[in-house]
Amino acid sequence: MTRLTEADVTTLTRELGTFEARLLEATGLDLRGLALRAAGMEDCCVQLRGARIAAVPMTAGDGVITGFTACVVAVLLHLGCDAWASTQPDVRGIQAAVAAGAGVLFLADQDLLEQFAGAAVAQVAAHLTKSEITEVVPV
Repeated sequence: MTRLTEADVTTLTRELGTFEARLLEATGLDLRGLALRAAGMEDCCVQLRGARIAAVPMTAGDGVITGFTACVVAVLLHLGCDAWASTQPDVRGIQAAVAAGAGVLFLADQDLLEQFAGAAVAQVAAHLTKSEITEVVPV
């Protein structure tokens, strides 16, 4: 797997709207729709708006990619989540995110990302569908 660069993630963060427009044109799906399809979930079953999600930088593998957690947060905010990046990496970041009320954590180690990515989408969707949803509001 090719390692992302700071330029990759800052470009995506800056051009997220353009990226989504191209994605919609090419696939007929926006980011939310594509993520739900990849996880095998129905749109009405996953409540993203307001979901408290933290991105935690990881120093394992080849180390932190500058801008990566900011990019993850930008995508999550775009999807309607209440998202933020932990200022602390690794276990301290996980601890801080949970203490701040995160119900879902996004983190990745370069060496495990390929194995983790597909399962993470499914687990996030499963976690959010287990929550007590009183109202479904499209994002």
